[in-house]
Amino acid sequence: KKLLRVVAAWFVVTTCNAPPPNESIVQPSRSPLHTHRVPLDAHRDALRHPNLFLDFAGLAPGHQVLELGGGDGYTSMHMAQRVGPSGSVLAVNPPQWSAFMRPYIAARLHHGPVPGVTFTERPFDDPVPSGHDPLDLVVCVLIYHDILYIDVDRSQMNQRLFAALKPVGDLVIDHAAVDPADLSSGASLHRIGRQGVVDEITAVGFVLVDESDVLRVPDDPRTGLAWTDPQPRTDRFTLLFEKPAV
Repeated sequence: KKLLRVVAAWFVVTTCNAPPPNESIVQPSRSPLHTHRVPLDAHRDALRHPNLFLDFAGLAPGHQVLELGGGDGYTSMHMAQRVGPSGSVLAVNPPQWSAFMRPYIAARLHHGPVPGVTFTERPFDDPVPSGHDPLDLVVCVLIYHDILYIDVDRSQMNQRLFAALKPVGDLVIDHAAVDPADLSSGASLHRIGRQGVVDEITAVGFVLVDESDVLRVPDDPRTGLAWTDPQPRTDRFTLLFEKPAV
């Protein structure tokens, strides 16, 4: 069986001339990863370990990927290297984040476009452009908790992602809350309960099929703020769901 993953994880960002709202930036050619790095990336590398969860997600050449809450493209940049010239990555940010996020995207693009990555602004509950190729992977890196406190119909969001995916999976990574059912501390602590995420995603038809402890930090009491500058190490769950074949 093919698997498609959605990774939910929190991002940190930096600044420059980003696209106007709803206007995409398309990068047709490839270039070395280091060309598009920003100073904060070294700190993110030590906390995010993107290669570990992308291995778990099974990302491969040719895959069509959507990153929900792509931020300044840190994870999208890594994914574009893996999918190669025959694949693509769509980094989606909501219009509510435009004023904050566009300068950080601009910093990422200071030396030119990130090859294979398209940045676009779309509502989280309508994240997939009409006519887009079927997706092999949806990634949401430390972002699901943020969706709790902005105006988003999460059920509709998950349904539309489900419809856009091939019969594969959905991978979610986020900062763990003390209460596994917690859907209330997204704004205050930038955390979310693992079971709360499972319940919302399986409600639209996904099935939880695997889980990785690659980003777990057992010593984290789960009571501290998960987003500060610089970002701390936090206990993070990594869940893999599958979209069953019809």
